[in-house]
Amino acid sequence: MHPTKLGSVQPTPISLGQLLVSGGFITTGILNQALSIQRWSRRRLGEVLMQRHELCPLEKQTILALQKKLAAQALELKPDGSMPKALQLSLGQLLLDNGEITQSQLDTALAEHSSQHRRLGEVLIEQQALSPIRLAHWLQLQKKLISAAAVAAWMMVSNLYDSRRLYCRTP
Repeated sequence: MHPTKLGSVQPTPISLGQLLVSGGFITTGILNQALSIQRWSRRRLGEVLMQRHELCPLEKQTILALQKKLAAQALELKPDGSMPKALQLSLGQLLLDNGEITQSQLDTALAEHSSQHRRLGEVLIEQQALSPIRLAHWLQLQKKLISAAAVAAWMMVSNLYDSRRLYCRTP
């Protein structure tokens, strides 16, 4: 915890390594090996993992974006586990943010998704905006990001509320 002023505590940021392990991108063993290499090479963890082919550029890019979002939304996290809208990792937004589809393709697919009550990925495949293989890749990435975000949010909220008890005065 980082006390900022009397009685005010900021959540501890979640490290890239914690996010990668909690999302299932890498194992703890791979993280420890990469951290050892990082210490003597003085390179960033993501670069070490990419050089070792443990992480692809897209995974690195999306997990770093998630880390940034978590830091920005830290004070919005609630103890009930609900996620702020900015941390809800929808497939459509993930595809759009990473340039896989255009806003127009997403809007068209979302309209059909809503009116026909069909899965968004299914609609995108039918509209040839996405291949089945690409959809499977993105769904797997989305699942990992959601796992990482959920664990990180829980860790941040737990630490924040535990430390607030330490800073609270009893009447």
